[in-house]
Amino acid sequence: MRNNTVFVVDVTPQSACPSHVHLARSNQRNAYADGRHVFLTTGLLSRLGNDDELAFIIAHEMAHNILHHATIMRGGDVKHGIGRTLGRSGRIVRETERAADAFGGELMLDAGFDPVRGAAILKRLGGGDLGVDLFAAHDSAGKRIAAMRTLADARHDQ
Repeated sequence: MRNNTVFVVDVTPQSACPSHVHLARSNQRNAYADGRHVFLTTGLLSRLGNDDELAFIIAHEMAHNILHHATIMRGGDVKHGIGRTLGRSGRIVRETERAADAFGGELMLDAGFDPVRGAAILKRLGGGDLGVDLFAAHDSAGKRIAAMRTLADARHDQ
């Protein structure tokens, strides 16, 4: 309705993201994407405190799929095992993680979720990267939350 006039609009939905979300029964606190699917473990799900945190995890993993990060990770420039986060390989891994956070945050904002509130889950999950920045695939929880705050502030300033 606009100016007391009713308008009827037909909208045909268009699939934008081919990802399917699956719940895996496991005590591990993990989520991952394989290029077409997003997997969350029951161990991770049990740690979530609100819908924004769930949206943060799913949006981050969906962003990996949308941005074709699985293809990059399978490429010859990314090592596997302990060397994965070192040197050129490590830079690529961290770049994909930052890109997934940034795009995932945008997806969250578009869907009406709060990426700052969602990223708060990172403080409770703790490190899974041996506790050493050299081996970290992701930036610290503090840096990631600050990046979500910058993203949300930029959106609100528009």
